[in-house]
Amino acid sequence: MSTKLLTLADLRDLHSILPEGCVIAGGCIRDMWFNQPPRDIDIFVPYDLNGINSGAKGEWWNGFNEEAVYKRYSDKPSQYDESIFDNLATYSWRGYELNLITLKSNEVYEHISSFDAGINMGYFDGYLVYPNEFVHDAVEKKYTLFEDGQVQRERAERFSKKLGLTIDNSKIKVVDAEWGQPDRGDGARF
Repeated sequence: MSTKLLTLADLRDLHSILPEGCVIAGGCIRDMWFNQPPRDIDIFVPYDLNGINSGAKGEWWNGFNEEAVYKRYSDKPSQYDESIFDNLATYSWRGYELNLITLKSNEVYEHISSFDAGINMGYFDGYLVYPNEFVHDAVEKKYTLFEDGQVQRERAERFSKKLGLTIDNSKIKVVDAEWGQPDRGDGARF
């Protein structure tokens, strides 16, 4: 876990060395909004770019580590995670731990928009993007769960405690008339 804050300049520098199509997403974007140091930086890689796991891109390659993400948190991958993740690898870059997460498809944005909570849906793809679900949760200081399960509840408790959020279970497995399905096209882009 890094103790330094992630900046927009860091995101731009990191994104510039990644192959086109990679998206930085999840907790690091959430923590940046709340002015907290990230535990790690998750990079989502479309399946077509799977070859970068060979170490061909960047000097920060340190080898494949299939269990790095979940074992560290004492989480276990959900069936959903196992159905979409192809490989996990860890790297070190500027004092940050990077998790290179290769998907079993090229649907990176669809994966991000299906994260288990609105507050985790921010991403950087050359622009810093805060979808409506993210902004709603951040402004309301809520951690809105879209999925139910032990891992999701443990994550909700950990993150809400870290960020001073209340947990909202009212949207679990429900397509809400006000929000509808998460839409990666709507939201604030910087």
